[in-house]
Amino acid sequence: MKLGLFRHFKVDHQAPDFCNSRQYNSSCIAYDEAPIIPGAANGIAASYSVCYCSSMTRAVDTARLIY
Repeated sequence: MKLGLFRHFKVDHQAPDFCNSRQYNSSCIAYDEAPIIPGAANGIAASYSVCYCSSMTRAVDTARLIY
């Protein structure tokens, strides 16, 4: 069996340098909802027959681009 592990592409979100707890929670939500910045996949996933990924939008979008 061949197993590959891929991290999601970079997320288009700029976190604040400093924030209180409410701003932190808002920033986490914004990060989770932010679009990805597609990078080079170079056909990495072409040799895999199955792809499993997290249900997080950034993971699904990355999997769709590389698989």
